[in-house]
Amino acid sequence: MTLIQSYNFLMAAVSATGLTYLLANFVGNRQYRWPVVCTMVGVLLLVTTYTLAVVVAPVTDLTLDAIALLAIVLGLAGIVDAGRNGADWANVVATDPIKVRPTEEWMTPLDDHILSLFHSTHLVLTPSIIAYNLDYSRSEVSRRLSELVDAGYVDRVAKGKYRMTESGEQYLSTGRTTTRGLFGRSASSSD
Repeated sequence: MTLIQSYNFLMAAVSATGLTYLLANFVGNRQYRWPVVCTMVGVLLLVTTYTLAVVVAPVTDLTLDAIALLAIVLGLAGIVDAGRNGADWANVVATDPIKVRPTEEWMTPLDDHILSLFHSTHLVLTPSIIAYNLDYSRSEVSRRLSELVDAGYVDRVAKGKYRMTESGEQYLSTGRTTTRGLFGRSASSSD
C-alpha cells in the first residue's frame, strides 16, 4: 500500500467514525431512525469496500461503491425530509433574527434595529443619522439610545455621539442578554 493509499484509507476511516458518532445521536429519535441507519450502513459499506479494494485486491467493479453511495444519499435525504416534516425548521431559518433573538422585557424592535445598524456600519453615529436610516423620529431614537446606554449595549462617546459596546455585539451574535444591574443603573431603577 502506498503512502497516498494509506492516507486515503486513514481519512476515510476517521471520517466514517466521525459521521457515525454524529449520526448516532439521532438514532434515539424515531423519525430519524431509518435514515440514520441507512446512512451509517452506507458509510461503513463505503469504507469497507475501499479498504478491500486498496488492501486486498484492486476492484474495478464499482457496484458496491455505488450501492454505498446510494444508501448514504437516501439516508441523508431521509434525515432532511424527517427534519422538514417533523419540525418547522425552515421557518426558523428564514425568520428575521430580530423575531427569533430573545430580548429583555424592556427592549423594543427599534432597539434591535439600532444595534443592527451599529453592527453593520462599525461607526460612531448620532441619533439624527440613526433616525434617518431607520425612518424613525430623532426623539424616539434618542430615548432608545438612552435605554441602550443604561443597559450597556451602547456607549455615549461624546455629546450626541454613540457607538456599540462589546455587550451589544455579543447580544447580536449570541442573543444573550444582559441585566441592567451589571452594566448601568440597577434593575430596580425606574425606566
